[in-house]
Amino acid sequence: MIIQETVISRRNLQGDDYSTISDLRKYQPTDGYKKVHWKATAKRNELISKNFQATERMATTFFVDNTVIGNSLEQRMQHEDILMEAVVSVMYHCFRLGQPISFHYIGEGYVDFTTDFSHLYKQASGLVFQQGNLFKKVLRDYLKWNKDEMNLMVFTHRVDEEMLSLLQAFRLAGNQVQLFLFSRVDEGVLKGLERLEIYCTYFDEIVLSSIE
Repeated sequence: MIIQETVISRRNLQGDDYSTISDLRKYQPTDGYKKVHWKATAKRNELISKNFQATERMATTFFVDNTVIGNSLEQRMQHEDILMEAVVSVMYHCFRLGQPISFHYIGEGYVDFTTDFSHLYKQASGLVFQQGNLFKKVLRDYLKWNKDEMNLMVFTHRVDEEMLSLLQAFRLAGNQVQLFLFSRVDEGVLKGLERLEIYCTYFDEIVLSSIE
């Protein structure tokens, strides 16, 4: 598996049941202000966060940017292999947590929620890469029709201001978002992602570290 469990777990894949506080701990930079226990913070004169009980079967939705990238056939195949290996690895991690998973991509449709990993693997491994730039439409369509809060895994090639705006809309709707990218984003976009509490995992670093 090229995606280590610690990378995924830090973004709270299981979700939180905000009705039940299990304990308190010191505030961490990745905590949102929703987790701050203000009475304990005032009493101790330092930021204190709440630990919530995990919701084991919180649903996870995958968005995969299956746009053709690369100038040569060899480069395209290499990028496609890296992308799909990452997608399948994260799907397997979510499957082990018992989470229902759905799968959206550019093309004829999507894979509805299931806990059948064999079915998910078959669909992901058979994904056809497309010409053009239609991935943002996939995200906009989801925002239009889906209102439930859940974990969102976004696998894409690049993040620009329009993509940042779509990710912001996801966060404002109450979703947890994890972003997976081929290459680093510029400083302005990175700061925007950090403000939204969206953190990035880069395919190239993960693959190189696994080879070494």
